[in-house]
Amino acid sequence: IKQKTGQSSPGSIRFLCPESSTRVPENTTCSKAGDKASMLLSGDDSGVISLFTPTSAEWEYEQSVVLQVEGTVGQPCLADIVQDGSAELFIPDYDHSLIHIFTTQD
Repeated sequence: IKQKTGQSSPGSIRFLCPESSTRVPENTTCSKAGDKASMLLSGDDSGVISLFTPTSAEWEYEQSVVLQVEGTVGQPCLADIVQDGSAELFIPDYDHSLIHIFTTQD
């Protein structure tokens, strides 16, 4: 087994509700009854940001990759900076000195 200092995964997690496209403060409950929050997970040194979306089955989530880069990704941030009701997603890409920006609009 090879070990390298500073290599870690997973990183941080953010909870998202479908009705608001904004961050849920530190819990997995959405305001709409019966809705489970989606989870946005930073892979840190894996270079991957994944979105885990709940399925109709109990405690089952579907994973999709939002971003994959060579190197380290930071903690994703959400904010509605254009004030259109949908949050923008900001993902730091440390090894390339970039910030990737996505919209949560359909």
